[in-house]
Amino acid sequence: MLPLIVTVCLSRGARAMASGKAIVRRLDAIETLGGMDVLCVDKTGTPTSGVIKLDRAQSMSGLNSSYVLHAAWLTTLIPHTTSNP
Repeated sequence: MLPLIVTVCLSRGARAMASGKAIVRRLDAIETLGGMDVLCVDKTGTPTSGVIKLDRAQSMSGLNSSYVLHAAWLTTLIPHTTSNP
């Protein structure tokens, strides 16, 4: 019964995202998206050069900007299994 409930919930999420003009290719992507705490993107959502430049850091919870930058830097030290195109 649980797999059916999960599938229905994910399908409803895909439908809701589609109404916002988002394309969902895989239902499990919705589950992954729901588990995210932080999403960092540039203003266009695409990289424009091979160099990353940060203009400012802003925390939704009011954390000090230097703390947020330090936390972001620490994540760069973690090996990732995916590559950037």
